[in-house]
Formats: sequence, structure tokens, C-alpha cells
Amino acid sequence: MATPPRKKSPKSSEQKVYGYRVCELIWERRPKDIIRVYVLKSQAKIFADLIQWCVENHIAYHAVSSEEMETIAEAKHHEGICLLVRQPTPIRFEEWINRRFRRRCNLIYLDQVSNPHNVGALFRSAAHFGIDGILAERSTLPRIPPSTTRTAEGGTELVPFIPVDNGKLAITELKKVGFTVASTSSHNGENVFGVKLPTKLILVMGSEAKGVSPEIVSLSDLALQIPGTGHMESLNVSVSAGVLMGEIWRQAGTLVGAMQIP
Repeated sequence: MATPPRKKSPKSSEQKVYGYRVCELIWERRPKDIIRVYVLKSQAKIFADLIQWCVENHIAYHAVSSEEMETIAEAKHHEGICLLVRQPTPIRFEEWINRRFRRRCNLIYLDQVSNPHNVGALFRSAAHFGIDGILAERSTLPRIPPSTTRTAEGGTELVPFIPVDNGKLAITELKKVGFTVASTSSHNGENVFGVKLPTKLILVMGSEAKGVSPEIVSLSDLALQIPGTGHMESLNVSVSAGVLMGEIWRQAGTLVGAMQIP
């Protein structure tokens, strides 16, 4: 029997994304990056405007069955739509750090946090609370996967993701331009609700298994703790980040600046 032909691997600059909100934002913010559109046949009326746009702009679109959509998206929770899009050019840390920062700027650094659903929830909260960027090492989070973009509900389109080669060096460079580093701890640290937070802050979130790594802790200027009953050892990392970002927002007293996307 003849050997079936090998499937062509997707181009590295292309990615499938699924989920109503993120697909809507891509259509609104960067429609030129859309290569192909897939919608469920049963929900074609919901996406009538998008289909009409595809016709007018000569973009390929396909109305598919539920089974076909699961195969295309490689997920069950696709919400009836999947796009093949060009990935935006990655933000280079070396260029990003040389821009002029506002007086108030807040960043999240993910220290070995890689669970796609946790990362997606973090991006969603970051967009809600006006965080200016999320950084992570390429070795841990080389790119944002489709499951993260869906969980983020569009947050990955609104908050810049800045991959870095070496987290320790990147944080050191940010400290040189005036950022304060705050790590999180379940056992030690100051009550976040009783500390005046700096206006240029890097909030470090560690993995649930290991917490913040010692080399990053060594760069921290303060440690923060979320008070509670003590009945649980710790909170989920995305929940912790949401609480902390909410306190950053509260102390700012206003939108933490319109997010600047380089």
C-alpha cells in the first residue's frame, strides 16, 4: 500500500486562532493579516458581515460542519469560528526598552508560567486593568498558542507580549530605567493592600509548582502577599495576578494609561 503524503507543516508566520472575541478583534484591528476564515454552517448568519467582507476583499472563507471545525481548529471550544492569520512581528525587547516610558507604567513578568489557560486568563485580566505589557522567556513561552488567545478573550490583541532571551538580564535592564520589581509570595511579603505601589512596576508571577525562581527573587525590591484565611496554601497564578492587578488599578485611581503598543 502506498505511503500517504506527509502533511505540509504550517508556515511559522501563520497561526490559527479561534473564539468569537479574539477573531472579532483581529478583524477590527488588523484585517490585512487574515488569510482564511472558517465558520460553522449552523452559525453562518451570525458571521454574515465577516463573510460579506471576505467576498468584497477576495478572502477565502469556508462554512464547515461541527466535526470539520474541530479538526481545523484542533479544539472543541472554538465558538463557531476559526481564522488563519499572519502572526504579528514579535516585539523586540531591545527596541521596546529604548522608547520613552510614561510616568506610570506597569508590566507583568511570567517566571516559568506556561499553562496556556493560566496565561490566557492573565492576558484577559491585564487588558481589563490596563497593564502595559507581559514579558516571558522564549524558552518557557516562545509564542502565544491558540488556546491562550481564546481564553484571553481578545486580551492578547490588546496587551503587548514581549518575549525575552534572558529574564534576569531583561529585568536588570528595566531596573536601570526606573522600574521597581515586586515578586509574589504565599508565605512572606507585605500585605499588598497596605503597601504604596510604585508608578513603574514589574510584577513577577511565578509558576504554581515552584513559585518565583531564586535568581529573580534576588532582583526583587519588594515581596507582596495577598492576605486570606490561610486555609489554602496559595491561589491559582492567574487569580493571584488578577487580585494584584486590581490593586494596581485601584491605587492608580484612573486608567493605567492608554496601552502603548510599539
